Amino acid sequence: MAEGIDPRLLALNVFESVREFARWQDACMCIEEDGILLVAGASESPLGYANCALRVDSAVDAKLVLERAVPFFADQERGFTLWVRAGADEDLEAAALRQGLRAVSESPWMVLDAALPECAPPEGIEVRRVTDAAGVRDAAEVNADAYQSLAFAAEDVRAIYARPERALEPNVAIFVGYADGVPVSTATALQTAGVGGVYWVGTREPRRTKGFAAACTRAAVNHAFLGGARVVTLQATRMGESLYRRLGFRTVAAHRWLMAAIARHTSVWVSLFTPLGEVALVL
Repeated sequence: MAEGIDPRLLALNVFESVREFARWQDACMCIEEDGILLVAGASESPLGYANCALRVDSAVDAKLVLERAVPFFADQERGFTLWVRAGADEDLEAAALRQGLRAVSESPWMVLDAALPECAPPEGIEVRRVTDAAGVRDAAEVNADAYQSLAFAAEDVRAIYARPERALEPNVAIFVGYADGVPVSTATALQTAGVGGVYWVGTREPRRTKGFAAACTRAAVNHAFLGGARVVTLQATRMGESLYRRLGFRTVAAHRWLMAAIARHTSVWVSLFTPLGEVALVL
C-alpha cells in the first residue's frame, strides 16, 4: 500500500461509487442514515448497484443493518445485494447468512501504488475521454453488451447510465475505446480523497483479448493519479483479475456480495442462488 494511505479511504471510494451511480439513474431512491446506505434503483434487478445495501460505518450493529435493509426492499417487492468487506463485515456476513441471504460472488480488492508507463494503445483502437452525453451513451452500450457475460441484463446496465449529464461531473472520468468509430471498450475513474477507483471496465465480446480493456484501464488509472490520487483501487471480476495483475495491481482484501433474490419472469434471478465460487458477478 502507498505509504500513509489509510485503508478506510479505499472503502470510502467504494461507498461513493454506490452513491455516484445512484445519481446517474432515473427514479432512484438513495437513503443513508445511521451508517447504513440503501439504494433502490431504476431497475428491479437485485444485482449490484441496482438494488443494494451497505454498512458504511463498521460500528453499526449487524442486526440493525438487516432490520433496515430486509423490510425496505420487501416493501418494494425487490431482491437486493448486500455488500460486505473482508476484515470489516464478518459479523454482518454471518448474520445475513443466518437470515437466508446467499453468497453469490467474491471479488479481489486490488490496489495500484503508482501511475502506469505511458504506451500507445493497441493497433485499431483510439481511447478518448468522454466529454458529452453521446460519449456516456457509448460507454453504456459497450457495458450493456459486455456485462451480459456476468449475468447482467442489457436493460439493467443501461438503467445505470440513464442520466448521462450526471456522469460528466469533474470527479468522474469515463474513457471509451473506438475501433473504426465504433465504441468497443470502456473504463471509468472515480476520484475521492487520495484515492482513484476504477469501475465499469468492459469490452464487447467480439473485441476481447486484443488489449482494448487494458488501454482503457490504463487511461483511467493514469487520469486518477494525475488528479492527485495516491493509490488506485478496484474490485476485480474473475474475468478481469489477470489483466489487472499484469498491469501491476495487487490484492489487499476481498469484497463479497450476498443476495436476497425474488424470482421474477427472468430466469437468471433464480439461478443466482448458487454457492460462492460458481458465479462471478462483481463489477
